Amino acid sequence: MNTWNISKTIRKGIVLIVLWLCGVSSNVIFAQELFRYGTPFIKHFTKKEYRAGNQNWSITQDEHGFIYVGNSTGLLEFDGFRWTRYELPSDDIVRAVFAADGRIYSGALGELGYWEKDENFNLNYTSLNGLLEGHNFGDEEIWWITEFDGKIIFQSFTNTFQYDGEQIEIIMSGKGVIFPPFVVNDRLFIQVLDAGIYEVTDNKAAFIPGSEVLILKRVNTMLPFSNSKDILIGMEDNGFFIFINDQFKPWPVTGDQSIIKDQINRGVKVGDHLFAIGTLLGGIYIVNEDGLVINQINRQKGLNNNTVLSLLVDKHHNLWVGMDNGLDYLKVNAPLYYNTDVTGDIGSVYASVIFGNDLYLGTNRGVFYTSINWTPPTATDDGFKLIPGSQGQVWSLSVIDNKLFCGHNSSTFLIEDYQLRKISDIAGVYQIKQYPFDEKLIVQGSYNGLSVLKKTGGEWRYSHIIPGFQKLSKNIEFERENVLWVAHTHKGLYRLELNPDLTEILELKEFSPNMKTYVNKLNKKVVLSSDSGYLYYDDIQNTFFALNNINESLGKFSINAHIKPALKDQYWIFKGGECARVVMDENAVHSLDYNVLNDLNEFLIPGYESIYLIDSALTLIHLDNGYAVYNNFWKDESVDDQPSILVREIEFSSLSGDYYEKPDNRLEVPFRYNNLKLKLSYPEFSGNSGLMCKLDGYDVRWLNVDASGEINFQNLPEGDYRLNIVRDIATDQAALVLNFSIHPPWFRSSAATALYVILALIGLIVSIVLNRRKIHRIHQQHELERKDLLQREVEENEKKLINLRNENLRNELKLRNSKLAKSTFSLIHKNNTLIGVKEEIMRIKEDLGVRFPSKHFNRLIRNIEQDLTSEEDWRMFEQSFNEVHENFLHKLKQQFTDLTPADIQLCAYLKMNLQSKEIASLLNITVRGVEIRRYRLRKKLHLDHDTNLTEFIMGY
Repeated sequence: MNTWNISKTIRKGIVLIVLWLCGVSSNVIFAQELFRYGTPFIKHFTKKEYRAGNQNWSITQDEHGFIYVGNSTGLLEFDGFRWTRYELPSDDIVRAVFAADGRIYSGALGELGYWEKDENFNLNYTSLNGLLEGHNFGDEEIWWITEFDGKIIFQSFTNTFQYDGEQIEIIMSGKGVIFPPFVVNDRLFIQVLDAGIYEVTDNKAAFIPGSEVLILKRVNTMLPFSNSKDILIGMEDNGFFIFINDQFKPWPVTGDQSIIKDQINRGVKVGDHLFAIGTLLGGIYIVNEDGLVINQINRQKGLNNNTVLSLLVDKHHNLWVGMDNGLDYLKVNAPLYYNTDVTGDIGSVYASVIFGNDLYLGTNRGVFYTSINWTPPTATDDGFKLIPGSQGQVWSLSVIDNKLFCGHNSSTFLIEDYQLRKISDIAGVYQIKQYPFDEKLIVQGSYNGLSVLKKTGGEWRYSHIIPGFQKLSKNIEFERENVLWVAHTHKGLYRLELNPDLTEILELKEFSPNMKTYVNKLNKKVVLSSDSGYLYYDDIQNTFFALNNINESLGKFSINAHIKPALKDQYWIFKGGECARVVMDENAVHSLDYNVLNDLNEFLIPGYESIYLIDSALTLIHLDNGYAVYNNFWKDESVDDQPSILVREIEFSSLSGDYYEKPDNRLEVPFRYNNLKLKLSYPEFSGNSGLMCKLDGYDVRWLNVDASGEINFQNLPEGDYRLNIVRDIATDQAALVLNFSIHPPWFRSSAATALYVILALIGLIVSIVLNRRKIHRIHQQHELERKDLLQREVEENEKKLINLRNENLRNELKLRNSKLAKSTFSLIHKNNTLIGVKEEIMRIKEDLGVRFPSKHFNRLIRNIEQDLTSEEDWRMFEQSFNEVHENFLHKLKQQFTDLTPADIQLCAYLKMNLQSKEIASLLNITVRGVEIRRYRLRKKLHLDHDTNLTEFIMGY
């Protein structure tokens, strides 16, 4: 670190001690430092969002914390959840607004008056024009409103009016063109353009001698210095004067010509020692009480517009900016300030370092630098410049031996006089670390392993690659002399024991292959983080032990997270694009804070999150669009001044959309209106305003209030309820409690109970009468049942008789089927036997030849064939078949008249489901002949190709 940086650090440390002893807030100390490096978080409100005109002329805040804006289309109100626009009766531009005594005072063309809230915080307007008799406001326009000595001051370009709550009087008039009234150090000042400054005392304006130097110099702001009665005067086109010891003197400001060129229009104090100067052309200049411009917040820095029309520092010390086009909220009272790369020229920041009087950034686009010296030229004037030849991915920047090293995607460089000098061809150097046990050695972790730089003859030069290890070395830490840990991040963890000159690996151990792992230093000890949380390694037992207390306390931030050390026992923990600040040692976590860092989460580079300690007070955090600076000593001074949660509207409605009119605000609601809708206001603008609610009597869970500030519960059952609404369930008591009751439905009311009793008595009487009639009917019914029983017995007996007959018929049919089957198979057997005898005779005939006359054989064969084709057999079969399958053959002949007896005979056999071989035996033909007959039958029955003949006959 050079002499300038050392002296700066010493001075800051001395100031810290003195202010701590004096009980002064550390926010005061570092406000200038934060502005020096960055810009507060900016939230934009566009005309589309607040649904009004472009221009916002004036801003004020009331006792509830609501923001009110004088807009070109009326009065705007912002309650933390929603914007509401109110129009003047004349529908004119609201030029000025001022909140005091529960009212919102406003001024417009020919109009001045005030707005008051009703019970639902809606505004109603009252004009004050009529209180000043004989005065015609005409084209007179009220541009400024302030409060002095308990009275409201309205001012146009020609008159100053004073309202005491009952009447209005003119306290300054006829002096020419006048400009804004300023209340500074309990004094009221008004500028007359052609004369100078007047002070109003006891309702009389007195000229201040010496203010002639301000003639024709339009004064647009007057602000107090912190520790004196001196007053800063800002003029539109003439820079600054200081009113000191009743004298007006020029006040030089660095970059004065830029402010004059941009035209001063408004000014406020931000913190005790800083001025925010709003201009018409250049946005906002941040100037300290020494006259140094330490930042300029304009469109290039994220401001929505460069024309500043109004400024307000709210109750939480944050800055509201009304512009020519829109409205911005700057989170000044915060530990985080940003330097975002709006243009995209710088890119994502992977490394940073302060060297000399410059801040260097290593990004995916190269190495950039800017001066951080407050003497001209300022950082706001210069911006960041690219070091020639550094284009490409930069992984690391390190100051070692008062030299600035750059680990680049292509090589390792030294940066000297804003130029690169290559000292190594090693590509992709993630880390450059001085070897703690030999100051002449530097170890580099890169894409393809580890390499060493060595200081020789006063110069740093490339020495060698550590052989035997070519793994990607993104994360390295030294355990002790000659022992090095290397994390691949996604491919495993390695422990290397090297020889003294780092030229040889004596022992290599690999752990957790294919697992995401980081190597960290916790209280100077190597600690590993993985899927199992934080671990430490015992080299004696060659095993890992979990830091259970740490893991349990850190929760999700103990899994696959990496640690960046800050101050003593203070660390930053990064995990998948999220971060937290923690105070801990290897045994316990003492504090954990991540809520205040929520704004960072969407801008971190997952897997490459890192920080740079500027000094003990400030930490620079690398982002994907620039960087942020964190004040380590920041405390929210407004934490005890939290805004109230207010009920803007409460409705109980029915399913049909009817609303319950609440007499005297009593919240005892008929059951019909059991749908609750609550509209809240909560003027907390920092982004940490998430409210939680719980409805006791309905649900035990805390629920988030949605971004619109509305709470809805549908179809609530009867009972007593208590609605609790808080900002933080862990620390806050119920900030808002609403008790209400839902009455029982009408059918469980007292009137309904009386009606039930009356109906019960009537029912009893009716039941007695009906009971007597019933007894009579029972006697008659018994007689009818007796007769009916006899009739049913007769019918039952007839049914049994019919069933018996049917059973006999079924048995008979079954018997006939059996007989038919037996006779059929008997015929088949007989025919098969005769065919066999016939074949045997023919074989004998053939064997005997002419030795035995053929006529004897022929006669036997004829007799056999006659018996095979016996008509008597068919008649017997047909008779038995008809007994079982009544009318089958008759219906078949009627429907298919061209069927021959042979076809009818085949159909009968098919109905019996006989096989072709069996049918051939009965018909005394071959199986081939049966198939031919089946084919002819199909044609006569007109069956298509897909229809099975047997199935057709069986189902006919």
